[in-house]
Amino acid sequence: KTLQNAFLAGAQSLDAKKEWINELNVFPVPDGDTGTNMTMTIMSAAREVAALEQPDMESLAKAISSGSLRGARGNSGVILSQLFRGFTKEIRSVDVITTPVLAAAFSRAVETAYKAVMKPKEGTILTVAKGMSEKASEIADTTEDILEFSRQVIEHGDYVLSQKQAAGKIPADGQVVKSIVTTNLVDAIAKNYGCRLVEVLTGFKYIGQQILKNETTGKGTYLFGMEESYGCLIGTYARDKDAISATVALCEAAAYYKMKGMTLWDAMIAMYEKYGYYKDAVKSIELKGIEGLAKIQKIMDTLRSSTPEKLGEYPVVSARDYKLDTVKDMKTGEVKPTGLPESNVLYYDLPDNAWVCVRPSGTEPKVKIYYGVKGMSLEDADAKSAALGDAVLSMINGMI
Repeated sequence: KTLQNAFLAGAQSLDAKKEWINELNVFPVPDGDTGTNMTMTIMSAAREVAALEQPDMESLAKAISSGSLRGARGNSGVILSQLFRGFTKEIRSVDVITTPVLAAAFSRAVETAYKAVMKPKEGTILTVAKGMSEKASEIADTTEDILEFSRQVIEHGDYVLSQKQAAGKIPADGQVVKSIVTTNLVDAIAKNYGCRLVEVLTGFKYIGQQILKNETTGKGTYLFGMEESYGCLIGTYARDKDAISATVALCEAAAYYKMKGMTLWDAMIAMYEKYGYYKDAVKSIELKGIEGLAKIQKIMDTLRSSTPEKLGEYPVVSARDYKLDTVKDMKTGEVKPTGLPESNVLYYDLPDNAWVCVRPSGTEPKVKIYYGVKGMSLEDADAKSAALGDAVLSMINGMI
C-alpha cells in the first residue's frame, strides 16, 4: 500500500512540474513536450495503480509496467515506460523493499531503457536516470532509511538536471555586458551562471560595440546588457537600450513568480538573500560657468595625482584611471592597463564589493559620483550607502 501511494504521489508531482520539464528539455532538440508526454505516460499507469483495491507487489508491478507501456507518448514517454518496466521486473518478486533492492531496481531500469533505444544519446533523460542509478548503487549499503536514501538519489538527479539546463541554455562563451558604473550585483549573477562579465564605458553605444565585436570576430555570445540608468537590451536586434522588450520581460517575470506564489518584491528579496544586498547610488555637484569648469578639472586633477587611501570606512584596494589607461594595485603598486578606450573617469575598487567612481558629466556642468555597497540586509545596505556617499561628497567638496 505504501508503494502504491508513493507512485500515485510521484505521478501527481510530475503532472505539477510538466511545464518546467517542457522548458528544461532543449537537447537533442527543443521539442517542448517532454514533460507533457511523460505525464500522459505516468498518468496512464497511475489510473491502473489507483484501481487496485488490495495491491500486492506482483499486481502493483504489473499495473505500473503495463499501464505506462499502454499510455506511452513520444520518445520520452516510451523511455519512461521502459524505465518502469525494468524497475518492476526487479521488485515484483520481493516482499519488502530495502535500499539494496531499490538500487538494484534503478540499475535494471536504466539497463532496460538503454537497450530499448536504438541509438541512445547522452545528455537526455537516459543520462539523468543513469546518474541517479549510479548514486543509488553508491549509497545503498550506507543507509537502511528509505527516505534518506531517496532524498540523496533525488538530490543527485536535481544536480544532473541543473547541469543539463545550464549546458543547454547558456553557451560556454556567453557574455553579460555592463557599464563600469553599473551595480556589482551583475558580476555575482554572471558568475553564478558561468557567464563572462564584460565591462564597458558609460553609454549604451559601448554595449552595442561589444555586440558588433562578437559578430565580426565570431567569438562571444551576447546574452544580456545593461547600464546604471535603468537601460537594458535582452537580444542583439538593437544597439541601444530597449524599453519594449524590457517591459515584456518584466511582465513575463511577474507571471512566472506569480505561478510560484511570489511577487516581484519577493523575487528581489530572494535574489538579495542569495547574492547579497547590493545598493548603488549617484550624487552630483553642480558647478556652473567658466569657474565651475575649472573647479571640475581641479577635482579630477587632484584625485588623479593623489589617490585617496580610504573612502569613508573603506580602504582603496585598486585605482583605475581610464584617461591614463591604468589600474594600480594600492598594496603592491603593480600597474596594468584598463583595456578600455580613453575617458576622463576615475574608479576605486573597495573591499566587500564596494566601489566609487568619479567623472565629469558629459552633458551638464556637474561632477558625478557613482558608488555602490553590499550589505547584510536592506537596512545595513542603506546605512553603508549613506555613509559612503556622505564621505565621498565631503571629500570632494573640500577640494573646491
